[in-house]
Amino acid sequence: MPEVRFGFFHWSGLGMKLENGLAEPVKDIPRQSAAIYRIETGLKKEFSDPEGAAALARLRAAGISAAKDVRVCRIYAVRGPFSLSHIQIAAREIFSDGVTQEHRVNATQPLESKGAGRWRVEVWPDPETQDSLEDGVARAFSALNLPRPLSVRRGAVYRIEARAARPHIESAARLWLCGPLERISIWEGA
Repeated sequence: MPEVRFGFFHWSGLGMKLENGLAEPVKDIPRQSAAIYRIETGLKKEFSDPEGAAALARLRAAGISAAKDVRVCRIYAVRGPFSLSHIQIAAREIFSDGVTQEHRVNATQPLESKGAGRWRVEVWPDPETQDSLEDGVARAFSALNLPRPLSVRRGAVYRIEARAARPHIESAARLWLCGPLERISIWEGA
């Protein structure tokens, strides 16, 4: 199996584990032939982001006074026997609202440009946590005559604009942006 360099896989349900930054197959889990796609959806720039404003206030309360802006978007990891066109349809019709949101498939970069003082914090549920999203998504895929997903995971991405040291961002993110049953990954300049 080729190397998959995403910093977010750590789900036994997807047959992947994270070791040294590489997602590797877990040998003892039966695997079906399926691809894993990432779909990232977020509000377009012209729309205010109330969830981002709340996260900004939490970060400032945690001592990150240099935080200027936070934008929040959803990220989904969908595993199944899909073609890229299937996932593009699902991203447009199921996971995003074309009027207020933009989406990207297999996004490893945030929806806006990179730059100094920008942080990307991905928050994913613990691998053992059950996600109630799967049944509804499976029905929506069926309604569009798309193959049924084998698994769907939902996370959040916080795109933070702040000139701050990594330990400060990491500490504030662990304290204010994720819960006890969630895991985070942080990238600078993303």
